Parts: sequence; structure tokens; C-alpha cells
Amino acid sequence: MMSSCVLLRGGVAIGSERYSYDPYDIDYGPQPQDEPAQKATSAEAFANSNSEVGFYVGLGLTGVEIFEKFSFAPEVNFIGVKNLEEVQVPILVSYEIIDRLSAHAGPAVGIFLDPGEGLKSTTFGFDMGADYEIMDDFSVQARFDLGLSNIYDTDYGKLKYSTLQFGVAYRF
Repeated sequence: MMSSCVLLRGGVAIGSERYSYDPYDIDYGPQPQDEPAQKATSAEAFANSNSEVGFYVGLGLTGVEIFEKFSFAPEVNFIGVKNLEEVQVPILVSYEIIDRLSAHAGPAVGIFLDPGEGLKSTTFGFDMGADYEIMDDFSVQARFDLGLSNIYDTDYGKLKYSTLQFGVAYRF
């Protein structure tokens, strides 16, 4: 049986903004009467994205056992990428695949500290990743936070924010 521990984690975060247009709302302007109206293709609909590199630090609980090989792992993380600073609270379930290697997944709520004009202050996502313990109480981590909610007020499309995280963690 695992015992509960506090986890300190940190590393590199790659933030990605994905702007998707609704192909039926794109205005191509006046069209000649003898030609069919143009419509955006799916490639045009998802053509805009932007990525920046930043960092993350966080605290969490580990080893809160649900049942054999499954544990509960809530966290509080600070993620800073370019001009976006977010406090994120993922509620993860961890599964021990083999000794020292575990996978985790679960929902996450984020709050942008200074969202700027037009940005919503709250975001929802789904985190998934892996943790490999390279020595007692010290591990390397990789995680993807898939942004699920639209974070920008617009009539023509959606802006979603995701992060890819690579780092280390120390359990004490």
C-alpha cells in the first residue's frame, strides 16, 4: 500500500493556441453570380496555431490509493507561457503500469491570472501523461493538457489553449 506524499514538480511548458474558424461563417466577399459560393475547407478551418515556450511549477499529492495500482493525485500548478499566466488544478487518476512507471489522466480547471481583453478567465481541459521514477522519490514527467473550452469571445471561431509539459518531480 502506498503512503501519501507531497510532490514538487517543475519543468518546461510549451503552450499552444489553436484558433479554429467555423467554415460556414467565413465571408469571402461578393462572388460572381455565375460561380458557386466559396466555402472554407477543413484545412483552412484549422490553419491557425501558435506555440510558445515557458515553464511550470506545482505541488500535488501522490499515493492516495483508490485501489490496487490506482491512486488519486490532485495538484495545483502555475504555468507561465509568454504573456499567459495560469493557475491550473488537475484532478488526476494515476495507474501503475509496471514498477516505477505510471500513467495518469483526468480533468483540469485553469484560471488565467491576467487574461487580457477578450480572453475568458477560466479554462477547462483534460490532462494525460506519464511519470517514470528514475530513483527513489525523483522522477521525470511528460504531460499533455488538452484545452477543451473556448477562451476567447468571438463570433467567428474558437480559441483553445493547450500545453505540453516536460519536467522533473521530487516526492517528499
